[in-house]
Amino acid sequence: MILTIALIGFVLNLIWELAHGPLYKDFKYDLSHISLCVLSSITDMLTLLLLFFVFSLVFKNVYWIKQLSFFNTLLLMLVGGISATFVEIWHINRGDWLYSESMPLTPILKAGVSPVLQFTILPLVIFIISKNLILKTGK
Repeated sequence: MILTIALIGFVLNLIWELAHGPLYKDFKYDLSHISLCVLSSITDMLTLLLLFFVFSLVFKNVYWIKQLSFFNTLLLMLVGGISATFVEIWHINRGDWLYSESMPLTPILKAGVSPVLQFTILPLVIFIISKNLILKTGK
């Protein structure tokens, strides 16, 4: 289950990172920037696994993704979105990266919408895909 989540998490986050790359200042599809997207996707995958394990502890069930309720889904999306917002604000304030003019920003906090949506939506999508694959293979 962990390997399934990790692999799907890495691939989908890499696709997202490459797709929203142009929303960051001076992004180019060159080896340097693509390598950064790969590294970011590894970090995203590790964060996703941390999220999975924290929810496993909270729900006292490592198989919680097999029984996604409305509450679990809403909580997962809220935690992902709020966490991503604060991470983005921290990185922007540190100068780790800059948004291009085309990056839509959240009202008031001015975090990039794309990275916030990434961790609001993708964990749920990844967990649902993983759950379906796990149930299909019977593991």
